[in-house]
Amino acid sequence: LFKDVPMVAFFETSFFCGLPDEEKYYAIPFEYCGQGKIRKWGFHGIFHEAGAGIFSSGDKTISVVFGKQTTVCGVHKRVPLSISLGYTPLEGIMSRTACGDLDPGIVFYLMNTIGLSIYEIDEMLKNKSGFLGLTGYDIEMKDMFKLRGRDDKVNMALDVYRSHITKHIGEALSVLGGLDNIVFSGENVDIFVPIIHGIIKDMAFLGIHPAGLPWDKDREISRISSDQSRVKAYINRMSVSRIIFYETGLLMSGGKN
Repeated sequence: LFKDVPMVAFFETSFFCGLPDEEKYYAIPFEYCGQGKIRKWGFHGIFHEAGAGIFSSGDKTISVVFGKQTTVCGVHKRVPLSISLGYTPLEGIMSRTACGDLDPGIVFYLMNTIGLSIYEIDEMLKNKSGFLGLTGYDIEMKDMFKLRGRDDKVNMALDVYRSHITKHIGEALSVLGGLDNIVFSGENVDIFVPIIHGIIKDMAFLGIHPAGLPWDKDREISRISSDQSRVKAYINRMSVSRIIFYETGLLMSGGKN
């Protein structure tokens, strides 16, 4: 009925089509990579592309997106050079119920020594691990943070979570060969302010220092690093629907290829 009305599709993986081969493929027999399309597909491409788009195209930027799945992406010249999530959501950073990075040998140990079936292991790694597995609490992240400092299991889980994020930031940093900006985003990014503040403090050796708390929550994009910081840090509160609206407008006006 409306064949002349343009339609635009946005995919969370499209941004990662340009990943370099050394980041894209796993060190398994290559015939399996081709047949099963086993490669890093990435995720949160809409957020990561928008986060990098805040800055000059030549800047080296690390984008961290929080949500049900947390991802870290290194971007240079608006091109992704690293991404924490790979072929499946199990790779990368632990989530509410998923394990994140795991030694593959653990799967064989669980099968051969514990006697779990492949289906039981699949269910455990996807739906019984992460924060649920470490704490026993099947609750939202905003409620998990309320238990911080009052429950040792929650403290440990949050430390493991932050360690996962920091590790992938370090990977992105090494791939980029330097850093100009780091941006934190996600639908409910302000919930993660305690984690973000800690990450920035851990990165002080790069010349980045957090601005005093509380941070401004009234702006869509707000700077959270001090004026003395060599590397700048920001929070981007744009929702994915807002980003899509903005990007579609650019596309329709001829401002985006």
